[in-house]
Amino acid sequence: MDISERLKSDKDFFAILVKDNPYYLKFANESVRGNKEFLLEEAKKDISILNYASWNILDNTDFILEVIKINPDAIKFASKRIRETITNI
Repeated sequence: MDISERLKSDKDFFAILVKDNPYYLKFANESVRGNKEFLLEEAKKDISILNYASWNILDNTDFILEVIKINPDAIKFASKRIRETITNI
C-alpha cells in the first residue's frame, strides 16, 4: 500500500480506513499513531487499534490510564514500564 505523505498524517483519512480494519493504522505517520485524542476515540470502537499505536503513546501513563477506563484489556498494550507500575499499585 503506497500512501502519500500528506495522507499519512491525515487523521480523518485514517478514521475511515480503520473502521474496516485497525491494521491500516500501521501505515500512518507518528503524528497519527501517537495522537491521544484520535486513539482514544478509535479505541472506543476497537481496542485492537492499539496494536498499531506508536510506542511513545503506549508508554504514556496518562493515555494508558484513560484508555483502560474505556476497556480494561488495554493494559496489555501498555509498555512494560507502565504495566509493572500499575500492577504494583
